[in-house]
Amino acid sequence: EEEGGGDVDVYLGLNGGIWIQRTVPTEWENAIRADQDERAPLAETLQKLRHRHATTRVSRTMRESIARVRNSIECLRLVHCQITPDSIEIVTKASLQEGVRVADMLLPEWVVKLTAG
Repeated sequence: EEEGGGDVDVYLGLNGGIWIQRTVPTEWENAIRADQDERAPLAETLQKLRHRHATTRVSRTMRESIARVRNSIECLRLVHCQITPDSIEIVTKASLQEGVRVADMLLPEWVVKLTAG
């Protein structure tokens, strides 16, 4: 099974670590809950959700979205900007509005343009 579109989740750790992944669709959780007894422990539901997330292929489009977010974070790092959910979103949206290919986002001229806003 392959998952097409969707959003990207970014987890900013207090220790400086950053985790980027596709957002788990709510349909998955609803389907798992529908297949289980209402009294099933939350841990069991989360375990099944993680398993499905790990075993579902990531589409090319989603991989590109994840890479765009990753490159947005790298752009911010290169110009020593604070990395926050808002700053990541601003750079990501700017790259889409400018029509910048993911592979070109880290070129010096694009790093400056994308982080100027």
